[in-house]
Amino acid sequence: MSTTSFLLKVADVLDAVADEKSQLSTELTQIKEAKRREAITPMVDKISFVTGEDSEEVAKKLASVDDNVLDLLKGITGLEGGNIGGSNTKVASVEMGSSARSAKADRDFANWILS
Repeated sequence: MSTTSFLLKVADVLDAVADEKSQLSTELTQIKEAKRREAITPMVDKISFVTGEDSEEVAKKLASVDDNVLDLLKGITGLEGGNIGGSNTKVASVEMGSSARSAKADRDFANWILS
C-alpha cells in the first residue's frame, strides 16, 4: 500500500466524517427550532390576544428572543408554574359572578402588565 493511497483513504474518511457532522448539525438545528415553536405557540395566542398584534408577527418576534426572555414571558403569561394568585385566583373569579367580567378583568390586567 502506497502512501498516496493511504492518504486518499484518510481523506475519504475525513470527508465522510465532515458530511456526517454537517447532517447531524442540521438535524439538531431542526429539532431545536421545532421545540422552540412548540414552546412559543401557547404564548403567541395569549400575547397576540392581549396586544392585538397578528399571531404570525408575534411568533416571529418570540422566535428570535433570548431563552431568558422566553422564560420570563412564560411566567408572565401563566404558562409556567402556578398562577400568581395561586388557588385564590379561581375563588376570586367565581366571586365576581360573571365569567365575562372575569375575562375582562384578566385582559385589562394583562394589558397593564404588558404595557
